[in-house]
Amino acid sequence: MSRERSEVEVRESPEWIDDERDERDATDGRVARRERNRAAVVDAIMVLVKAGELEPSMADVASLAGVSERSIFRHFESREALLAAVIERQLEVAASLVQPIAVGGSVADRVHGLVLERARLYEEITPMRRVAMRVADRSDLVAAELHTARVWFRDELETLFARELARRSVPDRRDLLAGLSTATSWEAWNVLREHEGCSVVRARRVTAKTLMLLLR
Repeated sequence: MSRERSEVEVRESPEWIDDERDERDATDGRVARRERNRAAVVDAIMVLVKAGELEPSMADVASLAGVSERSIFRHFESREALLAAVIERQLEVAASLVQPIAVGGSVADRVHGLVLERARLYEEITPMRRVAMRVADRSDLVAAELHTARVWFRDELETLFARELARRSVPDRRDLLAGLSTATSWEAWNVLREHEGCSVVRARRVTAKTLMLLLR
């Protein structure tokens, strides 16, 4: 009896194994397809925003991503989840543009490195930052990310110009840091580029001159 059962198991085992493998492959395929579709939706939003669509419609996003409009929120549980995925992608882009700046150099060298970094970063993130500014009042997630970015930028300034800050009294140190933070903010860069009509080169020059005056 046991021999007969063993022979049956030997004959049937490959079929069970094949069935399990097919099911696993099908599941893996669905997961991979879902991830591709999620990425395509995020990519589509990034492209549309860069093209000037501050709040792209889901119909346009779906069309560009090659998915159905209804499926977008099968891939993302909510608009906040979709926003989170877009923010994550934007942070990945931003992180690739930020390089360490040597803190041991002269003031002019540090200012030069900082201005180049901020200009490169702001030119890349400006379209998405405009969207963020529009939706921050109605999205706690976006508001929190903007706050985190401001804190990071301010911390970078404190590290980069620690020697200059340390030489000042506490009130003057606070004022200098506030001035540096304002002069190197995205908002200041946007004023130079959009309202003052500065080219990237001129905006960098104006920012560098402002920083050098503050740091005298």
